[in-house]
Amino acid sequence: DRVYNFNTTGYLSSMTISTYDGNQSAATAGEDVALIKQETYRAKTNNLTAGYDSNNKFAINDSEQQGSLKTLTTFAGSQGFERVNEQTGYRFGGTIVKNLTVFYYEKDNQNVRAGDALDEAILKEQRSYRNGDLTKLQSITVMGGEQGQEKPDRVYNFNTTGYLSSMTI
Repeated sequence: DRVYNFNTTGYLSSMTISTYDGNQSAATAGEDVALIKQETYRAKTNNLTAGYDSNNKFAINDSEQQGSLKTLTTFAGSQGFERVNEQTGYRFGGTIVKNLTVFYYEKDNQNVRAGDALDEAILKEQRSYRNGDLTKLQSITVMGGEQGQEKPDRVYNFNTTGYLSSMTI
């Protein structure tokens, strides 16, 4: 339900909160309830190390350490077959969109969004847009491989005027 990330000096750098269908936490969601989103927040301070209570359980006050939103990832699909629908990255303040990546899956030889894909769908493309603006294409990553083993095959990068600036094969 929570993932805490620490930097190389041992201080908390970010935390990710997972939410399941019905806006449930992992503790309340049943085993057949699908993941619907993950929110990653920057740490409010950069001087907090991992702490443990008297029972040697990890202890942290989320509300005190949850800083600005860093990324929001939404998912579609049934439990065990959740697919990333889109991922939004935010600038440091957590309100201004830095980029938006939309994920496309194969269905009937077409690329469709996660919500329209079948459970065993293969990830075929990732399209990233500047500032979350769907008219400002930043890159396209074409994927290859079988379901669950997809790998980037080609990456096309576009400059701010929308023209192809580089290609990685």
